[in-house]
Amino acid sequence: KVRVMKMELDPYLNMYFNKAKDFWCQDPSKQSKMHDIVLIKPLEEPMTATVHHYIHEPVFPLGNIRDPVTGRRCRGPDYID
Repeated sequence: KVRVMKMELDPYLNMYFNKAKDFWCQDPSKQSKMHDIVLIKPLEEPMTATVHHYIHEPVFPLGNIRDPVTGRRCRGPDYID
């Protein structure tokens, strides 16, 4: 199960708020773990009535956050290498 956060505009307040949506996904490589940030893509044909997506690749594994620009490991705004 993968939770996707999407920003939705509230027209009354004219502000964006997070809205969560859950997807059931197949993990063919068995590489992802709980709380990883992953890239999901739709399956060509659904496996079951609930599984319509698969995990394409883990983008940021938990505890191994890398700055996308420099490629260096970081914890918050600080580099840890």
